[in-house]
Amino acid sequence: MINHTDNTLGYKLRLFSKKLNSGNYQITFHAKKNNEHKKYGHVLVPERSTLKDVVSIIREELLKTHNGDMYYHGHLYSLGKPSQRNHNLVIFDK
Repeated sequence: MINHTDNTLGYKLRLFSKKLNSGNYQITFHAKKNNEHKKYGHVLVPERSTLKDVVSIIREELLKTHNGDMYYHGHLYSLGKPSQRNHNLVIFDK
């Protein structure tokens, strides 16, 4: 378990990792901001990813949730268009 505070968005991140048989890592994260905005999710990253890379990916997605009124997982709800995202990530409100 790793605790990290993102000063840009004010989220405190708690990360848990699990190594998969493929060599990749499944990162489960919990993000909390002032006990109001709680989110959690999962991201799949290659074995060679650094902690900085993982936090950057999560931070980018958290930022996207604040920039629009409606955040959705385009890679899950694509209607004939390939996904614009290149991260294997899902994020939810708690």
